[in-house]
Amino acid sequence: GVNSDNQPCAHGILGAMTGSGKSNLYHVLISGLAVRYSPDELRFYLIDGKDGVEFQPYRHLPHAEVVSLRSSPELSRSVLAELITEKERRNAIFAKVGVNDLVSYRAIGEPAGRLPRILLLVDEYQELFEGDKDGLASNYLLQLSQQGRRVEIHMLLASQRFGASGMLNQKGIFGNLHLLMAMQMK
Repeated sequence: GVNSDNQPCAHGILGAMTGSGKSNLYHVLISGLAVRYSPDELRFYLIDGKDGVEFQPYRHLPHAEVVSLRSSPELSRSVLAELITEKERRNAIFAKVGVNDLVSYRAIGEPAGRLPRILLLVDEYQELFEGDKDGLASNYLLQLSQQGRRVEIHMLLASQRFGASGMLNQKGIFGNLHLLMAMQMK
């Protein structure tokens, strides 16, 4: 979508304290998108960065490519690495067929096969940075925030606060998150 300045909103962040309705928002968003779009059009990568099980109901949803529950930060970072690989694969396809984005790719008949849009939803994203001495999570999020829109990889990060200890390049990452949402916060 677009924001009030008519700028594209490819990525977003949600700040909300426990009990403020964040889980309900996730369920409405995921369910609404799954009803509107087929699995060939939209794939979900769902990461629960804490001990919660909010994404448990989606384990068998045909749209769910990844549902990571109670996973270690290393495993969650590997999901981000997988998305970076997918971003690079899509860029190579676009370069090969001479297009700049998914809309143009679809307009020429999708010669290398169907490429669904991807939504990465991370609950308690600050957990990605635990033990991340090399800054991999920060690097992956920066790449996805800067280059994901072109290849239709979008992300919604959520936490009880906007900043995260251990997160590098916060200015660069947050500068590319144009959809800012806040529910009740401490």
